[in-house]
Amino acid sequence: MIQANPAELAAVLDEHETELSNPALARRTTARISEELAGFEPDRRRLTENLVDLNLAVGSVASVVTVVQALATAVAAPHG
Repeated sequence: MIQANPAELAAVLDEHETELSNPALARRTTARISEELAGFEPDRRRLTENLVDLNLAVGSVASVVTVVQALATAVAAPHG
């Protein structure tokens, strides 16, 4: 199981919503990521695609980008 914290991402999106490039897309994508992570065997390809979309949606808001990068690192890490 991938250890990541979509709740932290949702909180930082709330905090910086007016600064995001596309807040609606960021929310939808975060929901898809959360749903995928909740599954028994998350699909890394789908997660990666959603993370790309999320990066576009958040733009260059540094604090949000940091959380997205941490989530991407968790997705990319090998799990046994």
